Amino acid sequence: MQASFKFSPEILVRLGEELVPNPTDGLLELVKNAYDADASKCTIKVTKKSVRIEDDGDGMSDTDIVEGWLLIGGSRKDATTPTTKGRTPVGNKGLGRLAALRLGTKVSLTSRPRGQLGKEFKIEVDWREVDQSEYVEQKRFTISETATTKSPGTEILLEDLKETLSEVEVARLSRSLVLLSDPFENQAGFYPFLKAEGFAALAKLAKQNYFDDADFHLQASVDSGGNPTVAVLDWQDRVMYAAKPEYFKKKVPYRTPPAIFDLWVFKLANQSFSAKNSDLKDVREWLRVVGGVHLYQSNIRVRPFGEPGHDWLGMNLKRVGSPEERPSTNNSVGQIKVNDLGQLLTQKTDRSGFVENDAFRELKRFAVDCLDWMATRRLATAETRRELKRSSTSASVVAAKENVEDLIRKKVPKKAQGQVMTAFKKFDSAKQQETVALKEDLQLYRSVATAGSTSAVFAHESHKPLSQILGVTASIKHRAKELLGDLFGKKLEEPIDFLTHAAKSLQLFSQLPLNLLKREKRRNEVVDVTSSAKELVGYLKPFFGDAKIDLQFTPSESPVMVAGSRALVESIMANMALNGLKAFDAPDARIVGRTVELRVYPEGTNAVIKVLDNGPGIRNIALDEIWLPGRTTFPGGTGFGLTIVRDSVSDLHGTQGAVANGQLGGAEFTITIPLSN
Repeated sequence: MQASFKFSPEILVRLGEELVPNPTDGLLELVKNAYDADASKCTIKVTKKSVRIEDDGDGMSDTDIVEGWLLIGGSRKDATTPTTKGRTPVGNKGLGRLAALRLGTKVSLTSRPRGQLGKEFKIEVDWREVDQSEYVEQKRFTISETATTKSPGTEILLEDLKETLSEVEVARLSRSLVLLSDPFENQAGFYPFLKAEGFAALAKLAKQNYFDDADFHLQASVDSGGNPTVAVLDWQDRVMYAAKPEYFKKKVPYRTPPAIFDLWVFKLANQSFSAKNSDLKDVREWLRVVGGVHLYQSNIRVRPFGEPGHDWLGMNLKRVGSPEERPSTNNSVGQIKVNDLGQLLTQKTDRSGFVENDAFRELKRFAVDCLDWMATRRLATAETRRELKRSSTSASVVAAKENVEDLIRKKVPKKAQGQVMTAFKKFDSAKQQETVALKEDLQLYRSVATAGSTSAVFAHESHKPLSQILGVTASIKHRAKELLGDLFGKKLEEPIDFLTHAAKSLQLFSQLPLNLLKREKRRNEVVDVTSSAKELVGYLKPFFGDAKIDLQFTPSESPVMVAGSRALVESIMANMALNGLKAFDAPDARIVGRTVELRVYPEGTNAVIKVLDNGPGIRNIALDEIWLPGRTTFPGGTGFGLTIVRDSVSDLHGTQGAVANGQLGGAEFTITIPLSN
């Protein structure tokens, strides 16, 4: 007796929905199939109940459908053999396609092969019938053949979607399609299009060319022998630096497929754009869409490299240590093109990038080494510039001092010279003391800035794992409902909902440091304090809620406007609010009825900002010492928060005060800042 393996329909869930839980990744596989079929255009139309994918490629015959489209885990494509148009096939072995096809309850395929003009083949699959079968092979499908006058191509219709694609998912799909086939040059001659609101504008924006306005252009490549060439050009395409062979002597050869690495870096400041044709605002918006370093294999982009929150080359973290000379994913756009005919790089089963094999690690090492080399050269240039400035400044100060003393001796009557010289020396001594104090403050704020920037980087990088947690949790909830029925609501729904809520809270709170560090918030302008407070409370409220603290905001009915920057105003309110949050960490703090309240209102010629809580109050420290750096009564506290408040208030020409036990029973802080005229 002979036997063979049979597969339960449940295996389709494991291979499709679990391995590729992201709808965008699945739909992109269908688009890549169109690319492999030598299509020029591929259109996706999304409605609440369906998704339709159409292309003008070579199409499939009934044999192609049986031996290719219905083949799960295998492929008739030979990645080493170019297509008729010279393309290297990039589609996978059917798992991503399977995940996309199972987005709907029903799927139909209609295809017109170029080799059999006038013929159309169609197959329909009802997944409910498949899932009810004892095993997958038991369900048979009919491929119909009809005559047609339509041109070659393929249409796939996913009907009765199990879940409507959210706005976030459609936006993710839009950006992925725009960047799929190298929008910067589009050598592939392939144009995917999504019929959804905003896609056309997004595609148009992505194709804008601002490369000529980049301040630096890194050009690098690695040949088949693993040898690199690297250079940096300025915005006029003049070579600024070129790597000498000895720099990479200990690093070569790179055991990776031949690759080309281009990175355009922008100085996003008004001064940098004063002599350029484009507008700073337009370039910022363009970088928001296309920014990051994207990876293209055979002219087709591989996700998630270059996605928001996926800093695969570690650019943002290294920028923390050298903010002037290092590019970030926010001020640069780059692409690494790999033509991997030897198939050294292997995409993961779930399509989330490449398997971390030697070839991929070597490709990544090559890119990071190029970035490090560029940073080293730029840092050396900057240090030379700063040293010249320091030397000239020091010399000019000494010369100015000698000039004043000389003028005193020459112009001041002899009887008064001693008195004037003594006064000048006292002034000089006071200025030196002020310089020492400023240097100490500089050291303090460098430490704070490093901590804040590092926090922002970690917040930025946390977006991806949090999104993955939410995606997997939603998938678990969906399958658990089907498997457990009523038992799900009794045993699993509450903990799963709690996990989802916690991930969403962290996702929202992680945006706070990124929001506070936005460059545009450091501009001096007239600031609407009420509006800034409302936005800040929106970010903080979920986090306070998780700590069982009611964060209340009492805005003013009349405008509260001050002259300064939003960064200073928000820094004041954020630090005082977080100070209130920490108050409840005290062992004897109340457990229920916790409250932190933020009030904003005008009083006479001043804007007043109050933060009150009903915690234990200010204890074990004098009120005039709470503003000093490093002084804290909280376990694990830094002692910087209220110092930042003090200095920010001073910059806004205001005053600060505190009450140990205020109106709500706990600490009460009051800030007054002159209203803007």
